[in-house]
Amino acid sequence: MEDAAGRRAALAALKARDQPGQRRLRDGLLVITYLRRFRVNGIEIEQPLAITAPFPPPPIGMSASVRVQAAVRVNDRGEFVAHLKSPRLLAYAGRLPWW
Repeated sequence: MEDAAGRRAALAALKARDQPGQRRLRDGLLVITYLRRFRVNGIEIEQPLAITAPFPPPPIGMSASVRVQAAVRVNDRGEFVAHLKSPRLLAYAGRLPWW
């Protein structure tokens, strides 16, 4: 019984991780967007990245990639995190095919 409950909790955590989330802070809103992989200075990193921002990002629409200017750090859980301080440090690039 414990194994099934543990698997359900792990699966719920993974599903939540693939979707943008929002978390309330004392003084406002923290928006969290998860990416499956990212590139730093041309080097492809096959690990997830959480991008946090105190503002809601503009809709990504059909853009193919996200460009951010932020310092990437490893948090206490070993996850990569980048915090945006301004909307001017976020841009979308490319276009996904409609099909």
